[in-house]
Amino acid sequence: MISLVVPVYNVAPYLEEFLESVLKQTFEDFEAVLVDDGSTDGSGDLLDDYAKKSSKLKVIHKENGGVISAWKRGIVESSGEYVSFADPDDILMPDMLSMQYKLLTENDADIVISGINRLEDGKLEASPADQWSLKEGLYEGESLENLKKNLFGSKINPQTVFFFWKPNKFFKRKTLLANLDYSVEGLSFGDDVCISASAIYDSKKLYYSHTPLYIYRIRGNSLSTVTFNSKQLDDADLLIHSVRRLISDKGYMNDFVYYNDPSYHILRLMRKITDLAVDKNTKKELLENFKNHPFIADYDLKKAKKFISFKRYLAIWLLKHSMYSLLLKIL
Repeated sequence: MISLVVPVYNVAPYLEEFLESVLKQTFEDFEAVLVDDGSTDGSGDLLDDYAKKSSKLKVIHKENGGVISAWKRGIVESSGEYVSFADPDDILMPDMLSMQYKLLTENDADIVISGINRLEDGKLEASPADQWSLKEGLYEGESLENLKKNLFGSKINPQTVFFFWKPNKFFKRKTLLANLDYSVEGLSFGDDVCISASAIYDSKKLYYSHTPLYIYRIRGNSLSTVTFNSKQLDDADLLIHSVRRLISDKGYMNDFVYYNDPSYHILRLMRKITDLAVDKNTKKELLENFKNHPFIADYDLKKAKKFISFKRYLAIWLLKHSMYSLLLKIL
């Protein structure tokens, strides 16, 4: 059996289309474990209504605890030998589960990674398979080892979120259960990173397919919707520590990852501030508070210099030296 684990929180406008795509799956032996994480917009009621239509839909209601707590609950209470994930505002191709299962079993793989399509403003288009230009096929032995060594990026191959995103992957459930502890509950972003990375590190065979089996809906990307708060800094700090523990335990830590991974999040959060629809003085105040957070203050930029790009180095240097006007110009 395959268990499709779906964390659900306040996605009522998209949920019916998603559930219809679940029920149209051509693979017969599956269950959809739908974890309602304390929704307040009627999503939970809609799940219950759909569960009456099909025994394949298993609904779990819980108090709101964040997306990681939801999909962890789904994994623990799932029954399948294999697990796939989905976000409830997206759409599944009808043959997603059947193709994932076929690719994994025919290649005796531990994990399958497939391509995706993007849906934006009603237009469906192919998404770049990944930023590493990986060839389609089976990875094992030396080829898989090289992938693991560069999973969090290198100077040649920059970090790519494609390899950390859950919904385009197909896992063995026992592997996920063995690594749940690395995913810390309560994070507002990066919830995919540790569970996907740990499964890849533990795999002996990985199959990568260019075929898009999942439709990712892009929404809410207007600058007017960009938000920033101090919790995002706390979460970045927590995520970095979780990732470092994971990589160290799996035996793949190196200086590039140690210094480059935090720089990625520092620059990403700085850009969230610079993209806010507020005046420059407000942005400067936010950057001043940002600079004084332990996550930034403790980052050793001098040691990191040779492991990060010049643009990241310059941006963080300007931040640490309170040169906010220039920083706002280059970001």
